[in-house]
Amino acid sequence: FTTKERGKGTGLGLAMVYGYATQLGGTAQIESAEGTGTTLRLYLPMEMQQAQREEAAEAKRLEALRALEVLDTAPQEDIDALVRQAAELCHTPIALVSLVDEQRQWFKSKVGLQASQTPREHAFCAHTILSAGQTLVVPDAHRDPRFSGNPLVTGPPNVTFYAGAPLLDGAGNALGTLCVIDHHPRTLGASELEALEAIASRISVLLAGASPVQRALEPLAAAPAAAVAQPPQGAEPPDDVRVLVVDDEPALCELACSWLESLGYTPTGVHSPLEALDQLSGQRFYALFTDVVMPGPMDGITLAREALRRQPDIRVVLSSGFAQRLFDEPDPPGPLLKKPYRKKELSALFAKVAPLAPSGPAVAPPGGATPTN
Repeated sequence: FTTKERGKGTGLGLAMVYGYATQLGGTAQIESAEGTGTTLRLYLPMEMQQAQREEAAEAKRLEALRALEVLDTAPQEDIDALVRQAAELCHTPIALVSLVDEQRQWFKSKVGLQASQTPREHAFCAHTILSAGQTLVVPDAHRDPRFSGNPLVTGPPNVTFYAGAPLLDGAGNALGTLCVIDHHPRTLGASELEALEAIASRISVLLAGASPVQRALEPLAAAPAAAVAQPPQGAEPPDDVRVLVVDDEPALCELACSWLESLGYTPTGVHSPLEALDQLSGQRFYALFTDVVMPGPMDGITLAREALRRQPDIRVVLSSGFAQRLFDEPDPPGPLLKKPYRKKELSALFAKVAPLAPSGPAVAPPGGATPTN
């Protein structure tokens, strides 16, 4: 159709578009249906070096996934429990641990879904693994052009809301996702998002531990670490490895304790500032790792100041996804580890603020000052 008079125009617009596309190594496709309209799709190749980098990264990711040897294996009770916890904390009827290979996404664990796998081209999780380690949140798939025509959206299981946190291995490869799904449009609150990402991190650790190679190496790796980090049986751990971990979210508290223990510390986890004060009254701690925003009359900053009053040498690390509370603090009692954080970020900050000495008590900073800034 044209508005030009006969002989007044060439009508070569689409032909030129197609010519340019083919010159660039791509193509153009047109679809037209009466009563529906016309769709023109233009396909152009990515810049070659970027495409090569992405292909290499995907090959590395698939190699790491195959090395785990967890595809098509039996359910694991500990992973199933964490998936149920994700569904409960995020208030969704469906939660999945999804691992994505070349052709499909396969569910290692699932709540509220009967299927055991879907084609990769339908997988929301395939988008998540390409998102550079970021959690993907789709509030309403029916309004998202990436997913509105997806058979999983237009038919069973009728995915409308989706949130997927990547399952990362030690090299940063996204092997799959922990995802939660609902049949109605919605989103996740900050605490729900933190919980989902924390549980995903915990599942990543469990998946690595399920690898036959990892299980074979663990006894070899654990022996020298135990000799340095663990006190003699029946003895109290020294003060310079004790860390008091305070977080009102049990999953995040457990994860932080697990990571700190693997780094050589002796963590004690509690879920409120009042519980923390009880611990501070009964024993000395080398460091306090506390969430900032918690319910009740005392937040993490107030707790940290009270801990420093009781034990002036204690090292303080704060953690929060809400930095607004710190804006009102000209002299915060410790550095902030922003949620969500990863193990390497936790390790790096603790190595700076509360380093473990190779032997003997921790080395005090110059001048005897506590490194809280």
